[in-house]
Amino acid sequence: MNNTTIKKNRYIKGLRSPFFFIAMLLCTNAVLKAQNFQKLISKKQQAYIDSLKSLNYPYLLPVLGEKTYNAGFDIPYPAGVMVNYFTQSQNIVISDLNVGFEGPDNSIDPIPLDTIVTFEKATASTWALTFRPDVWILPFWNVYGIFAYGKNDTYIKLAKPVQIETNTDFDAMAAGFGTNIAGGLGPGWFALDYNTSWSFIEALDKPVNVSNFSVRFGSTIVNKEKPYKNLAIWVGAFRQRIEQNTSGRVSFRQIFPGADQNLADRLEDWYAGWEEENCDRPGSGIICEPLGELVEAIADNLRTDEPIQNTDITYSLKKEVKQEWNMIIGAQYQFNKRFQFRTEGGIIGDRKSLLLSFNYRFLI
Repeated sequence: MNNTTIKKNRYIKGLRSPFFFIAMLLCTNAVLKAQNFQKLISKKQQAYIDSLKSLNYPYLLPVLGEKTYNAGFDIPYPAGVMVNYFTQSQNIVISDLNVGFEGPDNSIDPIPLDTIVTFEKATASTWALTFRPDVWILPFWNVYGIFAYGKNDTYIKLAKPVQIETNTDFDAMAAGFGTNIAGGLGPGWFALDYNTSWSFIEALDKPVNVSNFSVRFGSTIVNKEKPYKNLAIWVGAFRQRIEQNTSGRVSFRQIFPGADQNLADRLEDWYAGWEEENCDRPGSGIICEPLGELVEAIADNLRTDEPIQNTDITYSLKKEVKQEWNMIIGAQYQFNKRFQFRTEGGIIGDRKSLLLSFNYRFLI
């Protein structure tokens, strides 16, 4: 048996392997779908596809890269660095609230206020600049890291015991990882993405875990004159979950930036009425005494314009996003195999978001 026959048998055996069959089903670029619609392919597109079939691919990743190219599939360069700007705003639901006070002269352990405090509105807003390196392990399987810096802003409006509006913002650092599976679906494509990250925020006792899952369905429009250029458009759904139980401390002046005599009076008037209704029953001192001390401490600090040092509101609570799912739409323009620009927005649902992304890819 000569060398030509041996190479031919190896090639046929490779085509029959289950891994290669999966790769053919799940390759991500929609250029190949056009082979089923020959009337839509220009001569330059066909020449580009034919050139892939004879491509010598000496690089490490993705695994099965050369076989995928030689089957006529145009896949992305395996490694990339993505820089993202992301902003989002959504309502959150707060429950199991406990609040305490720590000052230079007194300390009050957090006490349960879930039956006393009513939130009219709670909104969490975020912006982040994210650095995301990634690599395609297989033609249909991508893994990536997440490293981010940003700000978290929380707006709270209380309905009870007194009406208060407050806004706090904190710097945040985040790190995490994710994975993406993408493939052909009829004349278009699909992508499934999951990632998890941990946000480090100065006001919290421990990092907060956030997990995201998304599904996208799209189509790619290939440039007839320059087939390496294309425009991808998609629609999909996005789900976000945040760690529910959090605790921490916030500087008093971050919640109440200045003196507010009126708020102090309203808070004390409320407590006087509440105490009269609730604190004559046996055992009521368990909540009445610390609650009275908490109200007094907050009211005293609200009455001064002096800088307040080493005075914090401590807390623990359970929080959930109001709606886990929302709809997304997006588009990506590929200038060439190395450079892409992407934008995506969350448009339907409680969560509103915007992503702007620049991606540079290379061979390894």
